Amino acid sequence: MEDIVTQVFNGRDDVPATWYTGALVIPRGEVINYVHMGYGSTSERYTLLRVREGRVIERLDMGADDFTAYRRKRFAAFKATPAYAAMFADATSGEYPMEPADAEEFLYQYKAEDYLSRDLD
Repeated sequence: MEDIVTQVFNGRDDVPATWYTGALVIPRGEVINYVHMGYGSTSERYTLLRVREGRVIERLDMGADDFTAYRRKRFAAFKATPAYAAMFADATSGEYPMEPADAEEFLYQYKAEDYLSRDLD
């Protein structure tokens, strides 16, 4: 295997990711609940980095229970936004509509990067 980063970035290893705004969730420690598909497994600890235009604006280090509580709180705030309403409407209508409870669970599980990176307070 070959590291292509220096080829892609012309020999630089300090390339700022100014094009990125979002949340990076870094699972740490042992996996305490393994889920075969997706990102459903649970780890002992998490580091959450909120990034705006390549700059880390917030870093949180949490245990699994605290991360779950933080994520649920952020999702509850996200549910009050027009962005959530639009995503929920898309998920519950169209050619393959989901039941409302399934749509909410889907958005909680698969839109975490979105709602964890937003300024919701």
